Amino acid sequence: MGKVQKPKNRARQQTPKFVKNALASVADASDSEFFQRLRAIKFPPGTSKSDLSLWAPILDRIDGFLQHACRPPSDGVVFHSVASEQRGRLVDALRFSARLLEHTSNRTAYNSIEHLLELLHVGTVEILELTLCLLHRVVRASSMSREHGTVLRSRLAALANGWGGAAAGFPMADMCAGEGCGSALPLSGGNVHFEYYEEEGALGASSDASGGGGGSGGAAEERHVLDIPNVSQFGKSAEDIFGSILETRKVPLAVQQPLLMRLRLAIAFASLSARRTWTGLQLRAFLVLMRHQSYANIRAPPTDADMAADIAALLELDDPSVPVSLRALGIQTLSAMCHVMSMQASVFV
Repeated sequence: MGKVQKPKNRARQQTPKFVKNALASVADASDSEFFQRLRAIKFPPGTSKSDLSLWAPILDRIDGFLQHACRPPSDGVVFHSVASEQRGRLVDALRFSARLLEHTSNRTAYNSIEHLLELLHVGTVEILELTLCLLHRVVRASSMSREHGTVLRSRLAALANGWGGAAAGFPMADMCAGEGCGSALPLSGGNVHFEYYEEEGALGASSDASGGGGGSGGAAEERHVLDIPNVSQFGKSAEDIFGSILETRKVPLAVQQPLLMRLRLAIAFASLSARRTWTGLQLRAFLVLMRHQSYANIRAPPTDADMAADIAALLELDDPSVPVSLRALGIQTLSAMCHVMSMQASVFV
């Protein structure tokens, strides 16, 4: 992505002592030691925020690691795997970056947006959650290019839509309700119905769990349909099933990510804890999109009203087993939606 840009007034800018100490602690660290030492860096309470660009040596090293960690397995495949020996380091890098952004100013100096967008392809829940949290901190403040904004919206669309919500027969409240607290869910939530067209970029994919909908591509030559029932009963990961599909079908790169996300959601449907986890990720994805829309003055899609009603029903759910963190995400998302809608009322009316 490139080096962190140093501020033009750097000569007049004093580097706080704790920043100097932190930079010195990792200056001569090997790759394995570097990530261990990141965990040991503390931000003294009560100190003023330092300029993010002062941390350039650490940020540039993390950027180089992310560039290596985000490589796809082969050409023509969107899924990114992370080697087991790299996973711990990646988690450390993302956690430190989030802490650093919380305690610094001038977030426009952040230089790894492109790699975060690549990490949205990774299937590990922990990495995906950390990536979404980090994107939430930088997506509005950063000087995100129009191209990166387009990529962000396309890669988060399938996750933000989840199982389709109440309109598709999968209300968020029922998806997260414990036994006896919600309505019965359609069994089709564990199925995958996916439509695409042979010509790359011509997408007609069903985005709801019931398999309804589906569009048509502009200059599509041939329509393809995937119907895979009871995906969770395969005993395989979404990535393994995805790989098997690619062995027999030429799925355009442009539609691989939505397909992979549909497989992940179908597998998660069978477990209440998994549904709650992925609902949390859905809310985080929607929250990132709301923040980006607020930053870029993009008109919110009409489905926002449906999403707001869905989240409100989740918050009203009388079920003490619903995690407090999930309810908090719902409140945060609703607040962001209200903020975006109030801004649009003044910008577009």
